[in-house]
Amino acid sequence: MKKIIVCAIACLIAAILVIIRETKTHQPSEQKNNFSRIIMLNDVTDGKPIKNYTTSGLSEGIVTISTDEDNYSIGGSFTGLPELDDGYVYSAWIVKNDPHEFFSPGVLQKKASGFELYYNARIQDVDNYQDYLRFVVSIEKNEGEGPSNTHVLEGGEDR
Repeated sequence: MKKIIVCAIACLIAAILVIIRETKTHQPSEQKNNFSRIIMLNDVTDGKPIKNYTTSGLSEGIVTISTDEDNYSIGGSFTGLPELDDGYVYSAWIVKNDPHEFFSPGVLQKKASGFELYYNARIQDVDNYQDYLRFVVSIEKNEGEGPSNTHVLEGGEDR
């Protein structure tokens, strides 16, 4: 029940942020590149262990990706993920399918209610990630080895 309440609160906060961002983006045409997107993430483990960790198939998350004239931001809340041993992290990835490209906005941080991700960059310091429509969370060694096929959560569009 607690998990449902936390997820409902996260969804409500994300929806409010989208409404605020949408209000900002419906301004003059010079802001036409602004966008905001909510991505719901589902457990893709089928309850099977991944690198000796199991989510029981019950992990989930919600991510908001948005831009305004100055910033590119990602915020996410994730529940049902087991704590990892030292040396492993949950890495976040945004993915473009055609051509296949990906970018990591960082690793999830442990909080009392689960895990969170916050990423913010000046718009001129990042590539145009509007075509990156999928979001993935994977278990990685904490050595910056790059993405693996140990996906735990996925969401977004496949195109």
